[in-house]
Amino acid sequence: EEKKGATGGTQNGESLKEAIRSDYEKVGEMQSESKSVDLEIHNRGPGQSKYMTFATVHLKMGAGELNVTGGADPDRLMEAHSSYNVSAWKPKVSKHVPTEWGILTVRQGSVEGARGGDARNVWDIRLNEVVNTALVVEVGAGESDLDLDSLNLGVPGYKGVGVPGAEGRDLTVQMGAGDTTVDLTGD
Repeated sequence: EEKKGATGGTQNGESLKEAIRSDYEKVGEMQSESKSVDLEIHNRGPGQSKYMTFATVHLKMGAGELNVTGGADPDRLMEAHSSYNVSAWKPKVSKHVPTEWGILTVRQGSVEGARGGDARNVWDIRLNEVVNTALVVEVGAGESDLDLDSLNLGVPGYKGVGVPGAEGRDLTVQMGAGDTTVDLTGD
């Protein structure tokens, strides 16, 4: 680390890496994006269904507001819209489909705290209502509204595929600080 003068660079012994990270975690303008995940299995084997039958959906948010409901288009596992004003919090979506059992993970890009201002992080997620789904929700701090009454929660035991939930799961919710509402009314 070195101090640099008025010509630019870092000051007070702060490294360039720390300065970039600090800027990346600053509260800025609201950004938003939409993502969707298809049900179709692209690399399926012989005799394997063309579409996912089962899914483990893992939603992991460090801080913010999470809204989950059914209503995704029939050919999609998930449709999501996110809004955030800390660039480091941009959600990351990954899908892995080794068999007709898909694994979908949506996680907050960074769980570091925001620097300055009023940080906002809102995810609105719609899931498929037909696919047998094991839902895992982890929120560190914030509000969550999980309107799950229209979802097909629950997957049977499915040994031998090496996926989370292979022993049979339906819903797991882990919350830190904040409020959570879970609606499981209906069938």
